[in-house]
Amino acid sequence: MGPCGLPRLALLAGVAVLASVATAGDDAQKHRGISPDQAVTIVGLGHMGSVLAKTFIDHGLKVTVWNRTASKAEPLIAAGAVLARSPRDAILASPLTIISLTNKAIARSILDGPGVTDTLKGRTIIDLSSGSADEARKNGALTTAAGGSYLDGGIMEYPRSIGRKDAVIVYSGPSATFRTHASTLAILAGNQRYLGEDAGAAATAYLALWHYYFVALAGYFEGAALAQTSGVPIDEFRSLTGTMAPKFSDAVADANRRINTRDYAGDQAPVDEYLDFFEQIRRAEAEKGMGHRGAEALIGYVESAQKAGDGAKDIAILFRTVGGRD
Repeated sequence: MGPCGLPRLALLAGVAVLASVATAGDDAQKHRGISPDQAVTIVGLGHMGSVLAKTFIDHGLKVTVWNRTASKAEPLIAAGAVLARSPRDAILASPLTIISLTNKAIARSILDGPGVTDTLKGRTIIDLSSGSADEARKNGALTTAAGGSYLDGGIMEYPRSIGRKDAVIVYSGPSATFRTHASTLAILAGNQRYLGEDAGAAATAYLALWHYYFVALAGYFEGAALAQTSGVPIDEFRSLTGTMAPKFSDAVADANRRINTRDYAGDQAPVDEYLDFFEQIRRAEAEKGMGHRGAEALIGYVESAQKAGDGAKDIAILFRTVGGRD
């Protein structure tokens, strides 16, 4: 989707996206500088794109939409949106177009499509589709070469959170372009973050943050399954995970300090001491007939650190093991 721009994961298949927008809009901040006749176009009406469009409609903007499958626009048309006949017509309808497609390759096929490039002059394109930093830069170069302005972005939310004051969307590209549209974009996410002039910065942050999120979620799934199959109710395990949250936050802060200072002294627990523990986790999961890829990954990283001669150092050294540069 980009959330987002998010990838279309099976986890989200049952989300009733439009039904949640009205209440999400109630939680949005009041935005200054928004004209009642301001116009915006949304290209792509998947789970996320539909919510983006509905949120703008709920805030009184003139919204034009386009989607390959036109029937997806019907609820939005009923709410006040205008359906464009083509991507060209959609972009011509508004000074600002937001693209929310599965990936940036599809977004580029739209921008580089028949009759579209010559519509970009004097207009702003914001691509919230997922993809690589290089793809973002190429889409930005195509847009600016045609006389338009380009921002790239990544939605760090599920559709249900769009319009909330704590929702996060990251952006990168020309700072002047971001400032011009910041008030409009704040309708979608009150905690928007601008990451700099490089159009590829937002795409990189988007992938990195969702990687962090989903690896942690996979860890929860493995831990919950191990607990449940051993007699600990799933709700009880979820409650117990709350006791780990402060420890995790402290661990991240300590690791960040160590990376910045290159202080990897193993004064708390050296890497060597983790190997046996991670192997215990793997054995426990294997005995239950469970998947244990998370434990396998941890063991692999620890063994790589040991081979590099870092067994006596703090576990934060794994930042270097996985390829980070301190």
